[in-house]
Amino acid sequence: MSKYEPHPIGDARVEHGLGTKMVIFCIGEAYDELSVHRKRLCGQSILFGNAFAVPSDEFLPFLQRTLGVDTTINQYTGAIVLLSEVYRVQVMTVLVEYLYSGSLPNPLPFAQFHALYRLADAFQMPVLQNKLLDLAQEKHIVNGTCFDAKEIAAIYNHREIGQGKLWKYCCYLIIGRVAGGIADAAWTEPFKRQCKTHAGMARDIFVMQMEEGELIRKYQAVREDSVVRESVFCQFHIHDVGHKCGEEHVKKTAKKSKKSRKAKKAEKDKKERGSRAGGSVIEANRLARELSEGVKIKRER
Repeated sequence: MSKYEPHPIGDARVEHGLGTKMVIFCIGEAYDELSVHRKRLCGQSILFGNAFAVPSDEFLPFLQRTLGVDTTINQYTGAIVLLSEVYRVQVMTVLVEYLYSGSLPNPLPFAQFHALYRLADAFQMPVLQNKLLDLAQEKHIVNGTCFDAKEIAAIYNHREIGQGKLWKYCCYLIIGRVAGGIADAAWTEPFKRQCKTHAGMARDIFVMQMEEGELIRKYQAVREDSVVRESVFCQFHIHDVGHKCGEEHVKKTAKKSKKSRKAKKAEKDKKERGSRAGGSVIEANRLARELSEGVKIKRER
């Protein structure tokens, strides 16, 4: 009998150990179905991780408190029915693909970007939200662009999601563009119209400028420096208070630098000890000759 191949049948890159429990979603009025391993979903979504931990009779009310009262469970299949406009099948498909691949489409059109960010907020997936904002920042840095007027209005209409981090980032871009004198009429005029349409938007941007003007200036100055980019991007991330992205890298660099300084000091000490030891030998030889020859010998310098 020939020896078995040392890998499973199929794509060896597919992760094993996900179990057989699946979560089925029915999306929109068309009831489009999508399924995902429960373990994979709960590993990324705080909402579903907590939902599957409650007793079965509390499962639906738990979801409805976050996803809305129009969220239901199909009595025949057990599928979670999502009817809100937030849960479009195209966006849910990108979400499921992300859960398995860990990557996002690039480029990602704004409509999908914003819908996915809102979906990640509803499902409580901060890691995905952070990746989406990093993707947006990379795009705007490389192209030297900003959200257009309609995109700004869409973000403003949902400015509370993601702890307000997406709206904050949007304000940073707007203020940097206007203050930097790079806002041409093609961008400025539609933006002015949106400010008139959305009462309070211009005021909120002005308040942001007053409160964080210095941080905005620093962001504009250093965001193109790849060395500090990770820590700069971090200010728009959702994570525990006090956590800083890139902290481990900074610690490792500092540790390496500390080791380097220690090594240099040790080398210097070694040379000094060698010099002192060498000097002691010379001095001992001089004294020995003086004692044996009875002649005072001039010290070597």
